[in-house]
Amino acid sequence: MSPDDANFCIGCGSRISAGASIAPERRNYDVLQESSGDLFLYIPTARLALLSIVSGHLYEVYWMYKNWSALKEKRGLPVRPFWRAVFGVFFCSSLLEKIHADSDLRKYAEPGFSSKKLAAGWITMIILSNLLSRLPGVWGLALSAAIPSWLCLLPVQNYVNEATRKRSPAAAYHGWAAGHIVCLVVGIASWLVGLLVI
Repeated sequence: MSPDDANFCIGCGSRISAGASIAPERRNYDVLQESSGDLFLYIPTARLALLSIVSGHLYEVYWMYKNWSALKEKRGLPVRPFWRAVFGVFFCSSLLEKIHADSDLRKYAEPGFSSKKLAAGWITMIILSNLLSRLPGVWGLALSAAIPSWLCLLPVQNYVNEATRKRSPAAAYHGWAAGHIVCLVVGIASWLVGLLVI
């Protein structure tokens, strides 16, 4: 068997022949060549913070959607990124754990954060933010937006950025895609509506 006919298990490093049987649920997850595209959503941390505040945390949903989409593409996971992002309080921990354990990222940097602690902090702050948003007028919106749940995502974004820079020093940040613009427009519209209610 030539080297071209072999794959290697990411977990143990052992050679797997081209005809070897791999469990269907693990076929695209464990036996994988490093993806040629971006590792995960590669954006400045300032953009994550700013858009999260302006959009009233909506951007954090988009952030999760993009990273779930990257995982689905990289690993062939049978997930629906949109719903995993919308119901982020249930899937945040799983997402952060997968980023923490990602073998492609670990080739370039070691994670310095606890995925469980960050997920617990994010979920707690999002629940508190939702409760505060029920207050009348712009005050509810302002207090809700003041809850810095995005702080729990910053260490993860820093880690992704560090690994991406080491992998591709000339890589450019993701541009302002339609999702960024939608979050910004919805956020500004929400603030204007809140101000008009006063």
